[in-house]
Amino acid sequence: SSAAITAFERLERDVGLNVFYAGDTQSKAFDISKSSKLRLKSTFRPPLPPNNIDSRLSNFDKELKRIIFEKKVGSNLSYFQNKLLNQIQSDDYFIIANANKGLGPVGIELSKYIKWGLKHLTDRATYVVISEEQVLQEAELPKKEIFDWTIQNRQALTDDATKFIRSKLQESIKDPFGYFYLLIKLHKTPISTRPVCSDCASLPHALGQWVDEQLQPIVKAQPTYFKNSFTLKQELDRMTLPVNASLFTYDAVSMYTKIITQDCIARLSEFLLKASTYNKFQNYSPKALIDAIKIVMLNNRMRFGDIIVRQLIGIAMGMSPAPSSNNCQSLCCHPRSTRVIAIHRPIHFLPTTFH
Repeated sequence: SSAAITAFERLERDVGLNVFYAGDTQSKAFDISKSSKLRLKSTFRPPLPPNNIDSRLSNFDKELKRIIFEKKVGSNLSYFQNKLLNQIQSDDYFIIANANKGLGPVGIELSKYIKWGLKHLTDRATYVVISEEQVLQEAELPKKEIFDWTIQNRQALTDDATKFIRSKLQESIKDPFGYFYLLIKLHKTPISTRPVCSDCASLPHALGQWVDEQLQPIVKAQPTYFKNSFTLKQELDRMTLPVNASLFTYDAVSMYTKIITQDCIARLSEFLLKASTYNKFQNYSPKALIDAIKIVMLNNRMRFGDIIVRQLIGIAMGMSPAPSSNNCQSLCCHPRSTRVIAIHRPIHFLPTTFH
């Protein structure tokens, strides 16, 4: 298949690059900035590797093609299943949404999905509906702000990050919006929804990625941080609690959209400008980071069907710096939370916290 061919071409190039730069610790390929995801895809093709490596790749390619292209496999769907899937695909009355918590696909009437979405977007304290002409005019300001930011903070940026942000900024001009969608909370009674913004091609997305990379080391250094649910399970297994101890959770309701934006920016600014914070995490520019947070948090515009909204407060779930900025904001608001219980610290896994 074309996917297999593309994958092998990428493997061949990756192997060639590793061979080409092997042992060259002075090369830019080994620069620490290369660990960043904020770089444009390189088109450099290394020369062919030595014969012993090239022949192994060739043999692997031949065997892969033999397995994939010579083996014809029929569909594992029955006639009834295939017919049902085609009906679902062509039926405009229903749409397939995703459930929250990774609980799988959810079939739902389109009218109900729209009604649930509008219930969020017509909250005038959080969103304002704007016309497409207005939003295209408004988009000129953040576009200029982001480009000017890359000039004013050039010393704080790597060459790769600067090129990446400017290139993605240019690409987003044709369609500068995020896209609003819902995750269905099947585990709630009654069923409710989580609003999310898909901003991967929006105007502030690349800058948001930069903010996220800058905040990640700070977030991961906090005593309340754990990597994932598996790590949490390991930590809970190691706990030895007294017989009169209680283990409980608490859940935040609409946390991301209830954050007061200016207060959040002020608290993050104070935290990032502290000498103690900078001395511990020296690999960031306080001014550049604070200015970038302001631009991202104040410029979320989303499309939902034929309407466009601008977010007035908080930050949308799904935007690049949302988890990291909220973790840092939580740290600023509750600096003593790690001492609530003398025996064991709270464990933050936003938006749920374990004690």
